[in-house]
Amino acid sequence: MLEFWFKEKRTLVDFRRGLLGPHFDGFAAYLQAKGYAHHTGCELLAKCCQFNGFLLEQRVSRCDQLGEPHLGAFLRAYFAHLPNPARGYSPSQTARRAVKHLFDYLIQIKVLAPPKAERIVKPFDWLLEPYTRHLRVECQFSEVTIKRCRVHLSSLLEAMGQSGQRKRFQALKAATVEGFVKELLQKSTDPDGLAGTLRRFFRYCASRRHTPADFSGLVPSIRRYRHASLPKGLGGRSCWTRPGECRGANHVSKRALPFFGPPHNQTGGPPLLTAGVRLNRGLETFWDEDSLISGRPWGRCPGEGG
Repeated sequence: MLEFWFKEKRTLVDFRRGLLGPHFDGFAAYLQAKGYAHHTGCELLAKCCQFNGFLLEQRVSRCDQLGEPHLGAFLRAYFAHLPNPARGYSPSQTARRAVKHLFDYLIQIKVLAPPKAERIVKPFDWLLEPYTRHLRVECQFSEVTIKRCRVHLSSLLEAMGQSGQRKRFQALKAATVEGFVKELLQKSTDPDGLAGTLRRFFRYCASRRHTPADFSGLVPSIRRYRHASLPKGLGGRSCWTRPGECRGANHVSKRALPFFGPPHNQTGGPPLLTAGVRLNRGLETFWDEDSLISGRPWGRCPGEGG
């Protein structure tokens, strides 16, 4: 595909020599598929051909040896004497961009190994890295879950600052931890997931004696109720709905008012707790949770009869 960009035979011969020569036809097709203009594509290929000539001079014999050191040496050897303006055309920046495109293509065809990301060491890695291995090996969590846990815990440990260091972390007080947890939960967009992550993490720290006590109990429960749902532990016919007073058959309430009564009322009936009320033209009907699902009324307003 070099013929799409260049027509001179001696130019094509110059491209197809050396270490990168066998890959230039594929790289030319790669640039064409990306939609580069003819002038831009020719310029990128010309810079890469120049880089290939530099590798010949340096006697580099294997593609897996290529990397940033070779690119830096190439730029110093060929472009150090040229001006490098902050704006406008820069030969060295153009050459760097061209070789970067070539490296990306070689990585895609698996000729060149992708560069390893430099690991940034943080003050709390002494705790986060072993905990990550614990989640992966002992808990057998998926990588997606592990990544989410790391994000949650990194935000906590970064907020703690110097308190996240080993000696200070082992001397943490409950009030200090509770303050950090509350602040984090207020800012979080996923308080449910964050609360679970923090409880699991604090239990792990207590079992490894990283903390003087188990702080998992300091993480508050995140309660969320759906429309017409009941609190945990209460369901079925164990609850009634009472929207206030029943004022007769011709009265229609605008809204059911929740009423929380004692465990059992004076007549020995079930506890009074809002589960849901359905209004039928002039008739206020009491519903329990099963009736809401099945669509059948469970009882009528006391004193209405029938």
